[in-house]
Amino acid sequence: MPTRPIRRVGIVLSGACGRSLWPARMPWGTIAVMETFAVVPFTDAHADGVAAVCAELGWPTYSDPDVARLGCGAPGVSTSVALDSDGAVVGFAHLFGDGIVQGFLAQLGVRSDWRYRGVATALVEAASRDAGVQRVDLLTDDAQGFYSSFAHRAKAGYRIYPGLDPELYRRLSDR
Repeated sequence: MPTRPIRRVGIVLSGACGRSLWPARMPWGTIAVMETFAVVPFTDAHADGVAAVCAELGWPTYSDPDVARLGCGAPGVSTSVALDSDGAVVGFAHLFGDGIVQGFLAQLGVRSDWRYRGVATALVEAASRDAGVQRVDLLTDDAQGFYSSFAHRAKAGYRIYPGLDPELYRRLSDR
């Protein structure tokens, strides 16, 4: 499998995005420390970090490193991870795709201390590119503002739980 170059993005601590600024000179003459991250394809070595991000976000499904390893590395899946300068996972995007047209962004998680720094955008772009898809569908409860920053068309969606009694699920969901 050919490797692709690591994408490094510099971020000014104020949250403004810098391209190749390092270090950045501020208007008052001081030097701002830049933080960088790299976006790379998922490997088994990233499973513990992905699980830690999921645990921080309260997502039980991939909080187990073994489950994260299997799910993020499954056939037909494109998972990109963002690494800080020490190589620690700070976020990940998990996308299913047909490799031609259609993709589905199943999970996008970024550690709370790395939000609003361009990490999520870089992850969505990398996972979509690596999956080779032309469009990506997703469901979100609370990130409409973020996703609307991409070229998009809003559509209604459903999450179906096969095997569960629909009436019982409605009663449990209303609590």
